[in-house]
Amino acid sequence: DNITMIPLASSSKFFNDQLALDDDKHKHDVVFVGLYKPERAKILEPLKDFDFRVYGHGWDGAEKDFPWLTGKIGGPVPVEELPKIFSNAKIAIGSLGISFERDLPTLTQRVFDIALVNGFQLSQWNPLTESTFGDAVPLFKSSDELGSKIRYYLDKPDERANLARRAFAI
Repeated sequence: DNITMIPLASSSKFFNDQLALDDDKHKHDVVFVGLYKPERAKILEPLKDFDFRVYGHGWDGAEKDFPWLTGKIGGPVPVEELPKIFSNAKIAIGSLGISFERDLPTLTQRVFDIALVNGFQLSQWNPLTESTFGDAVPLFKSSDELGSKIRYYLDKPDERANLARRAFAI
């Protein structure tokens, strides 16, 4: 009976004004931007052997519990830096929930932000992302599947570009 809807949108004008292509500071194979939660670090662990960077609040000090994060934490970033991060990464993790155990559908702002800069993304599976973006945003259901898809898509730049264009068009 109690339903709350928070509509999501991204500003193409804002993102395009901030866009900086070929920004060496933000060139990474894989990036994730989001608040630190131990569950997220566990899901991202298959990325430990990649050129991976995580940005957001709370990650500083996470190396104590997750030593593989050493050298991979970029810290909090202003919203103006997001287009640079997403457009210079080969793969951005779009949506990453807290647990694969719960089936709570979420469609995050991040998925739209990445699509606006023609960034390629992988997102954690949920029915709302799937119904909104179809196969333009590849989804994963486990940490192992995330690692496998990262390996697959890093070797497929043309496929990444095609999917990014399709997600942008949505």
